[in-house]
Amino acid sequence: MQRASKTIPHSPLGWKLDIPSINAAPAQAGELKARVDHDATALLFPPNNAVRSCGGIYTGSEYFIAISSELADSVSDKYCGRWIELQNTENRKTASFIVADQNPSARSKYDLDLSQNAFNKLRSDSQDASFPVEWNFHPAGWTPSN
Repeated sequence: MQRASKTIPHSPLGWKLDIPSINAAPAQAGELKARVDHDATALLFPPNNAVRSCGGIYTGSEYFIAISSELADSVSDKYCGRWIELQNTENRKTASFIVADQNPSARSKYDLDLSQNAFNKLRSDSQDASFPVEWNFHPAGWTPSN
């Protein structure tokens, strides 16, 4: 990094500042990685016909996420209906699912339980009942475009 001395225009005291000069090319489209808020484990959410904490009954055909009760309790039901983008860090499959439940027995605050369909969409054949993920919340009000 080069340093340059620059005089502030119209300064009655003639102040000078040392301003760093950085010669870097601007980032090209597609070079910036999306922010990742959490590294965690995605687990298969097993119950059928269970009442979900955000309302409704899990029938086994939905695509949704259950967040830990620890995370949910820290913000009440703020996350019900929010969308989360997650990526399986082993096979790089990425998808977004809606928060529809809480998991009181999550192993860590940021682990996620996935419905059977959501789990199957992201897992590899070699992965059994869990896999590592990176995830973050989409902005409030975000919905899928399709």
